[in-house]
Amino acid sequence: MLNKKRLKNLSIIKQKKLMGQKAEITTLDNEFEKNKNNKEKLKKILNNTNINSTESAWDMKEKSQYKLKLTEQIYISENREKFLAIEMKRAKTNLGKLIKEKEIVDEKIKLLAQLEKDNRENQYINSMPPKKNG
Repeated sequence: MLNKKRLKNLSIIKQKKLMGQKAEITTLDNEFEKNKNNKEKLKKILNNTNINSTESAWDMKEKSQYKLKLTEQIYISENREKFLAIEMKRAKTNLGKLIKEKEIVDEKIKLLAQLEKDNRENQYINSMPPKKNG
């Protein structure tokens, strides 16, 4: 009985960890998509920023610096995208491990419940007086 309670508590703990891991994956996925969208917007802005030869030197310098900043931000976004992809892979691996662990615990709980039921049935059968022949 004590073992069954311990396993049920372990199952609850595993369920909480599963929910936390699912939330982490959702957050990482949302961040990944947000970063991807921002990177695309930055690329569009960079492509639409043109330097005309008729502009003053000051304007050309400002636009050039602006384009450099955009390029840096795109590079940062690409690195963040790589990082988030690695983190999502790690989180999904952890989720798979947690699911397996919870399945094992739940299977043990089912097995213990079946054993308890079998023991009760055997005790009931053994407590019956023997049949008289005759």
